[in-house]
Amino acid sequence: MNTEQVTVVGHVFTMPNPFEEGHVLTEGEAGQLNQVYHENIRNNIAKKVKDAITAGSFTVEAFQAQIDKMCEEYEFGKRRAGGPRAPSDPVAKEALRLAIDAISNKLRADGKKPSDFSNIKELAATLVSKNPAFTEKAKEIVAERQAMADAALGDLMSGLVEKPAEAPKPAETPAA
Repeated sequence: MNTEQVTVVGHVFTMPNPFEEGHVLTEGEAGQLNQVYHENIRNNIAKKVKDAITAGSFTVEAFQAQIDKMCEEYEFGKRRAGGPRAPSDPVAKEALRLAIDAISNKLRADGKKPSDFSNIKELAATLVSKNPAFTEKAKEIVAERQAMADAALGDLMSGLVEKPAEAPKPAETPAA
């Protein structure tokens, strides 16, 4: 079974990826996927609906046709615009940064400007997924940062001052 590194409160844990192509869904899993599917479609069309309402050009029929098309073309895990979202996991985020830097440095070495290219982030995500060395280096960097933070915080934590407890509020007297 595939696994993935997930950071929880600054510590990296290995978690299984229990779902893979061909997995038979339970009722609960199907419900979750349908909910996410509906939310993603809704989120992708909401601004357009609001703008059309504001402009006075909204019709349910016109937007139903757009939603039908979006539903027909929708694929889980594929982003339509804006490229991949930055990961929230520090290791994944660092691995992506390392890959972006590698691509940017290669472009500069070839006499090109990285800012002239619009899909560096997507290529970097592919590079990370195909080359575990980026994730391994990212784990080292994140662990090193965490160790530095722990050492620095250890000295500072002794200087924390607790807020005094709030005095109890007097009980209200019922009105006569």
